[in-house]
This record gives sequence, C-alpha cells and structure tokens, in this order.
Amino acid sequence: MALPVIGVVGCGGISRFHFKAIAASGARVAVVSDLRAEAAAARAQEFSCRATADWHEVVASPEVELVHCCAPSPLHAEISRAALSAGKHVVCEKTLTLTEAESLELGRLAKAKGRILFVNYMKRFFPAVRKAQELLPRLGRLMSVHVRTHQPGPCDFFSGETHPFFSPGANGHSPIWTMSGGGVLTCAGSHLLDLLVLLGGKPSSVYGRRWLTPGHDAEYMFHGLLDLPGGAVGHLDCTWHPHSRIGFEGRGWDEAIEVIAAKGRLILRFPVWDAPERAAARLSFYDEAVQTWSEFAFDSVDPFVEAGKHFISQVAAGSQGPMDAFTGYRVDALISALQRSAASDRPVAMTWQDG
Repeated sequence: MALPVIGVVGCGGISRFHFKAIAASGARVAVVSDLRAEAAAARAQEFSCRATADWHEVVASPEVELVHCCAPSPLHAEISRAALSAGKHVVCEKTLTLTEAESLELGRLAKAKGRILFVNYMKRFFPAVRKAQELLPRLGRLMSVHVRTHQPGPCDFFSGETHPFFSPGANGHSPIWTMSGGGVLTCAGSHLLDLLVLLGGKPSSVYGRRWLTPGHDAEYMFHGLLDLPGGAVGHLDCTWHPHSRIGFEGRGWDEAIEVIAAKGRLILRFPVWDAPERAAARLSFYDEAVQTWSEFAFDSVDPFVEAGKHFISQVAAGSQGPMDAFTGYRVDALISALQRSAASDRPVAMTWQDG
C-alpha cells in the first residue's frame, strides 16, 4: 500500500511527536506551515520539503493527501474543516475542537466526504491499555470506573499562587487557554475521558465540580460523576497539584484508571506524558475466580509513534478502524456537558448524536 503524502500545520512543541511518528512510518512530508518562519524552516530542512507561513497552502496542495493538524486547539475546527472539505484525510491533535457541535460537524463531514478523521488520543496505544481491553470481558458486569490524572503544576494554585501561563492577559485569555482551549479538564482529562468511554462505555448523564479562580479561564481541579451503561458509575478526578515526587515514577505524575467489576479489577498506571518511552504503562489484574493478582510487564514504547503509525497505515488502507470519526466528538461532548454541569451545579443528561 502506498503511504499518504503528508502536510503538517503547526510546528510547535506538540508537533515533535507527530514528526517522529511520520518519520517512523516512512511517509513523505510535502509541506509544513507555521507562523514562525524559523520553526517551519527547521522542519522543512529535516524532511526535505517546502515551508510556508500560511496553513491554507498546506490544505490546498495537490500533493497532500493527509493533513496533520498540530496548531493550537482554538484553530482545530477551522483547519480540519477546510482540510476535510478539500478532500484530505485529517489527524488532529486533541481536543478536536472547543465545542461538541463543531466536533460533531467534523465527524459528519468526514463521513460525508468519505475521508478519515483521527484525533491523537495516543494513550490507547500503550500495550497495557490493549491488554486491559482484552481482559475486560473477564470482569463481568462493571460496577465503577475510577479515572485519576494528577499532574504537577508550576506552583501551588490552592494556596492562592498564580502563574503567568495560567493567568488571563490583555486579550482576556490565559496562554494555557489560548494553546489548549481550556483548563485541567481539557488539557489532562480529555485523554482519560477517551479511555473511560473505551473501557466503560458512553455515559448517560454527568455531574461536574470545578475549582475556578474568579477572573480566570482555566480551572485547576475538576471532579465528575458519570452514569455509565448497566448502572456503573464513573469517577473523574483531574488536578494540577504541587507534589513533586508522587506517582510510580516519582516525578509528580500520578495518572491511573481502576475498573471495578463483579468478577475482578483492572488497574492501569501511566508514565509522564512527554517521555512515555522512559517507563512502560503498568497493568494489574485481579481475578476473583482464583483470588489472585496478576502484574503484566511491557516494553516501554512511545505511544505517540505507535498511534501515528497506525493512523498513517489506516489512511493508506482506506480504513477508519476502531477509532471512528466521532471519537473526538465523544470526548468534547463530555467536556462540554461536565463544564455546563459545573457552571449550573446540576446534572446534565447526554444526548449522543454519533449514531
């Protein structure tokens, strides 16, 4: 199968993972874009391709078959819509857009155009997660799914400290919002919400609580309760914290999922996001039938590379695969509902439109 020719929009920090995956796949890059000429030029030299400051040129290039959108999140909807409308396949950084309506629109547009749309929820590609999916049927009826992402922050927000990256500037938005479109729920919780849906199913309703400092646009802590299929309950806990040595790596990163069911339990533990190849994600499995715990050992892998290779190979094969065009919509719908719930202090029913 011929690999798709790729165009990349955005050559900032997150793009390094996409470029690494593209290089590992063997696909060719035709053009890259970034408003910072030096950033685009550096990648163009590395991949022997053209550089531009205008992302429209990437989308319009007749060579480009697959667009990797690595721009800031508030730009994802416009770029992805233009690419899909131009008949390109799209791999977009998370989150897909800032609203569930736009993400639903993009999923529907991809389907209508016969194009493939992936969102880079790369944690699915840890071997530990794939093994957990394999073991899940042995657990029987789900009772609860506990999702925790405690990530080190640049200061102790809870004592009243502030940080410029998290504080609104002259344009009314903080740099973290300008980059990601949200606070800890969007930045950290989105990956875990994707895995919660993967392992526990689509919630029927949600209830959210957040810690949002008056005058700020990015919450530091978010908790959620989610009603899952079959009567199970999801527990979401997202926090930027001041603890430097917690987590199984002792680097301040404490991220885990525990699935509790009638016949046993699964516990997934994740390494620090930007150096995942340093330590493998871990999986523990309790089987009530034999009353024993099993610990699974895996080689360390870079899930960004594994995800990127998968996306590119699926585009080459013309197959969307198990991550369908509405994967991004489901996460964005949950984020939107949780935020609405937190703002109103009332549960919000989910009305899924991805059928």
